[in-house]
Amino acid sequence: MDNYLKLYKQKQYLKIIADLEHNKNSQDIYLVIDSFIALNNLDAALKHLEDNFSLLFKDNPSKALTLNIDLILNKNDFAYAFNRLNTFDELPYVSMEVEDLIKDLKSLVNTKMKEFQKSYKDEDIKETLKHPQSDSALLNALYQIENKEFNDYVPLLKKLLVSKFVSDKLKTLILLMFNDHHYEGDLTLIKNGLTYEVNPYFLEPIIAPVEIERLIFTYINEKDISIIQTMKQLLSEYALNNYPLGIYDNAEIIIYAFYLWCLRLYQKDEFAFKQLLADNEIDFLQVENTLKDIQNNFDF
Repeated sequence: MDNYLKLYKQKQYLKIIADLEHNKNSQDIYLVIDSFIALNNLDAALKHLEDNFSLLFKDNPSKALTLNIDLILNKNDFAYAFNRLNTFDELPYVSMEVEDLIKDLKSLVNTKMKEFQKSYKDEDIKETLKHPQSDSALLNALYQIENKEFNDYVPLLKKLLVSKFVSDKLKTLILLMFNDHHYEGDLTLIKNGLTYEVNPYFLEPIIAPVEIERLIFTYINEKDISIIQTMKQLLSEYALNNYPLGIYDNAEIIIYAFYLWCLRLYQKDEFAFKQLLADNEIDFLQVENTLKDIQNNFDF
């Protein structure tokens, strides 16, 4: 290891990366990350950290969490920073110190985003909305609109709802923005291969996490908290993908389909599940086909 520290001081970053990139001890991983940073390759540094995050978190949770968010903030990717913070909430409990650090990192991201917003000009936002280079860039621009006059951006946002270059998830977010701002008017939305004519003023809000949990326990009695957490996450993604359609019309089959998905993810026996379906006069094949449709038609 001392030899590679000497190489680092000699700025032999490519040599370090070539020799240590596949090593799985935290010292080597951090040295590779530092080498990518020295080469100003933040994308590679972030990827290497997140590819090895479980190992780094186990070794030193505070260092792994802090560096992860710092690398994201250096790219001004606030949308991904918030997404990453949400995943931190699902990590196993380590200590109150780590819990407090996660709260502090959330405050840091909010502060940095507000500072960035002050320097983000209207013309920059509109240029990104006209020609989004990536989902991340577009999502950051959408965040900036929250502190601006919403109606100034309505014509550009309408075009994004029908653009083939915008992901369905971002179209959902844009539609929810129209709803949040009580916009009353007809909109065309092309999503999941379907065309919708909607008035966001009259749309029902997207299903809340607490309601998703209530639905889960309405139909299943599962003690494994990992399965429940995974179901909640997948169902939340499904609700976003499916919006403006809801899940209530076929809630029972959908819940059973996601339960089957999670049983298979965790390699659990399906005998008790099949008995549950039989007791409720539900066709297993219908549930399995629903699961296949969900997995084939939505991007999770």
